[in-house]
Amino acid sequence: MIDFSLIIPVYNNSEIELLRCVNSIDNQTFRNFEVIIVDDGSNSECSKLLDILGNRYSYIRVFHKFNGGVSDARNVGINLSKGKYITFIDADDFISPVMLEEALPYMEKYSLDILYGLVFYVQKDTLKIFERTRNPEIILLNTKLKKKLINHMFNIGEEYFWREKAYVSRGPCAKILKRDVCLDNLFNIDLKFGEDEDFNFRLLRNNRYSIGVIFSCWYYYLFNNESSLHKYRSDFVEESEKRLNVLRQNIIDDINKRALMLEGFTIVRELFYRYYLSPEYPRSFLCCIKEFNSLIHTSPWKDIFKFYIAKDLGFKNLMKFLLLYSGIYPILFYCKKKYYT
Repeated sequence: MIDFSLIIPVYNNSEIELLRCVNSIDNQTFRNFEVIIVDDGSNSECSKLLDILGNRYSYIRVFHKFNGGVSDARNVGINLSKGKYITFIDADDFISPVMLEEALPYMEKYSLDILYGLVFYVQKDTLKIFERTRNPEIILLNTKLKKKLINHMFNIGEEYFWREKAYVSRGPCAKILKRDVCLDNLFNIDLKFGEDEDFNFRLLRNNRYSIGVIFSCWYYYLFNNESSLHKYRSDFVEESEKRLNVLRQNIIDDINKRALMLEGFTIVRELFYRYYLSPEYPRSFLCCIKEFNSLIHTSPWKDIFKFYIAKDLGFKNLMKFLLLYSGIYPILFYCKKKYYT
């Protein structure tokens, strides 16, 4: 039986990205795995390269489909998988050569359903790799630690789940999951943002799952200012609100509310850079001011930004809150963008 299925959704990735990703897989010290590449409607150049890789490496299977989004592509990969365990890799990232070797004995020894590893952000021109951690620390999540990890998923803010600059991610990557767990928790294809948090919340709230965290850097996320994460989207407001609603539905205490408000400030910043202040924004800056100041007084925005929460987040965040509802927030962002660009 195959131990691991590595699922890679691909959409118009470059040759450099694909080769770097596949090379990191080919360098694995543990070899009983398959790679499922799901081509989510890429252009002909990318699709042809994937077929070449599929012919070059016996462990790679390539499936071409019409574009349906990353969640749909991952779900296709899950259903096609043959491994006992599944992990997800984005095509523009790469993994540690010992990821699978480290994961298997812990999955088997502790009969784990899910094992979280660490992610590290790598600058495009500085591909730093962590040295292997001998006898890495591993913890099994009890109720208290699960609650702490749930809070971490709101804004990646729990220091407990950081080691230097590596951390437990809320994305699906740097995780090993039993195949049955993935089949029971397919990704929500209706979410463009927040599908990763939704996936993690469902896993962490299921008391049947045995979950561990290994403090070893398994996954390298390549930070790229030109990536799709920084581009204009006409549906950015709508999709951000869907994501906020996913987060709100998982609040269980005031600690979560504070974490969500901090994440809310980040989402507002992205709202300006990827929508209101983008050159592609179709209306005038005056319209931007009016639209945002109206938006912030509607749900779900008004439900997460509360004074009684802000005053517990320190002076800096209290000032952010007051400025947010002062009506001048768009002007401040506009001036900041003009100054730094």
